[in-house]
Amino acid sequence: MLQADIHTLRYAIGIEICNLSILPLQIYTILSRTDKRRQLMEIPITVPSQNIQRAWWRDLSAIVEDAGHLKRRYDFYFIKTLCVVGLLSLCIIGMVKLSNNLGIDLMIALLLGFVMTQAGLLAHSAIHGQIFNAMEKNRIAGHVYGFLIGFSQSWWVWKHNHLHHGDPNNSEIDGDIRINWIVFTREQGMEKSGFDKFMVQHQQWFFIPLLFASAMSMWFASLSYLISPQEARKDSAIEIPLFLIHTICYVALLVLFLDSWWHIILFTLVHKMAQGLYMGSVFATNHKAMPVIDSKNSIGWEFILRQVLTSRNIQVPKFLRILFGGLDRQIEHHLFPWASEIELGSIQKEVKKFCRENNISYTETGFFGSMWDILRHLGGVASQLDKNSKATSRA
Repeated sequence: MLQADIHTLRYAIGIEICNLSILPLQIYTILSRTDKRRQLMEIPITVPSQNIQRAWWRDLSAIVEDAGHLKRRYDFYFIKTLCVVGLLSLCIIGMVKLSNNLGIDLMIALLLGFVMTQAGLLAHSAIHGQIFNAMEKNRIAGHVYGFLIGFSQSWWVWKHNHLHHGDPNNSEIDGDIRINWIVFTREQGMEKSGFDKFMVQHQQWFFIPLLFASAMSMWFASLSYLISPQEARKDSAIEIPLFLIHTICYVALLVLFLDSWWHIILFTLVHKMAQGLYMGSVFATNHKAMPVIDSKNSIGWEFILRQVLTSRNIQVPKFLRILFGGLDRQIEHHLFPWASEIELGSIQKEVKKFCRENNISYTETGFFGSMWDILRHLGGVASQLDKNSKATSRA
């Protein structure tokens, strides 16, 4: 009897070891789902009348609201904030107590990149009104989270809420696809010259390296926005001091507890590059290489089509969803930006069903599949620009 039990136990342990050994492969398979699976989710669509689209939006809004998916989730955001503050405190304590060990300091820099991105995702949630019912409370929360990562809330509201969410993937408006060294259409590329032209002709090779600079780019953009005399901002009296205090505290920690300037520079580079790659990857995979619109080719597109057709969802294992802050369900987030991220899974079921019933194209793919789509699209645009450039030079 004992031998049988031991044999059964060994068999069970063997099965578990096998399951664990293929877990990375399972994760990779989910994250790498590419066009073939995504195309199964896409249903060809002709643009219906604006009245029909408005009726669609009324019906979908009623379905989601009646199901109770727009309720506040204070418990979730409270726990998430505690985790972020706890990890940030751990990073600071590590710098104070364990400094002068390069290996440990670089691990702290990597952790800090993760923590600040999570704080940024919380700021994103607050600015969209996901946390509290009262927008004033969300605004205050946005300032707190913005202080933790060192960015301007008013700049983000202008860039992200107004321009991007207002008209996603609009080449004339959306700053997320109006980038100096990256273009998404041939027309955008034809406007480039000099070094910018060289960059866009090779943009598929520069795209991922440029993601590493996302965090520093956001810091400089916030600074530029805050000191610009052209912008009238009611929150300047709050944001400028918070921005300065964050920057001073960050520099002071580095100077006081790291033992050399090259150590300080290396720590800052690792931290900001890790934060930039993480944050840039989360945001970039949701719209880039999706349909680009303008004032001509989007005539007749109402809110629901603008949000659904220009967005893609990212399929990830459940235990990795926390890394995306709800942005893996980008379609649902764009339709209901004030919905708590933890409710987006329930909303997704309703949205997918509604889109299928009404023949609205609904796109989702794996993380690596999305990255591949982006690089392939950028390479295609770059190839067109290169051919145009050679043809012009021959002429």
